[in-house]
Amino acid sequence: MEILKNLGQHIDVVAGLYDDRFLQERGCLAAHMYNKKILLAVPVTHALSAEKKIGAETLKNRRVLFIRRGWNVYIDALRDKLEGRGVRTKDFEMFNISAYNRAVAENTPIITVEGWEDVHPLLKIIPVAWEDSVPFGAFYSPKPTRLVKKFIDLLSSIAAQ
Repeated sequence: MEILKNLGQHIDVVAGLYDDRFLQERGCLAAHMYNKKILLAVPVTHALSAEKKIGAETLKNRRVLFIRRGWNVYIDALRDKLEGRGVRTKDFEMFNISAYNRAVAENTPIITVEGWEDVHPLLKIIPVAWEDSVPFGAFYSPKPTRLVKKFIDLLSSIAAQ
């Protein structure tokens, strides 16, 4: 939050996951780069770590850690689909090492995204049956400097290819 409050002052650009509400609440814009697939990380000691692919049926009546409801509409939509199929969910506050440590300590699968495959040595990414994804982009001030605007334009043109 503190970093995003300083966009255009002390910080020019920050990359991350977002949705429209996130951008509005933080008063910034995003140059969309691509969508990151929402994945499932499973502790290596969990029974599901031997699965070749995991879907809602595999997770039925099991608990999965999800980033808190309201953090991102795309992740909430996946949560709703899975809960509707009998998956039990429990919240974590932020995508950080504490959340992944908790998943290992509680021996509970956790939602994650592409790019975090190696975040924890005791977690294993198992291919998932869903195609859900979340936007990833570069955040910048609504009033960018000329140089930042040039960078964002270049970034957007590369992402569009």
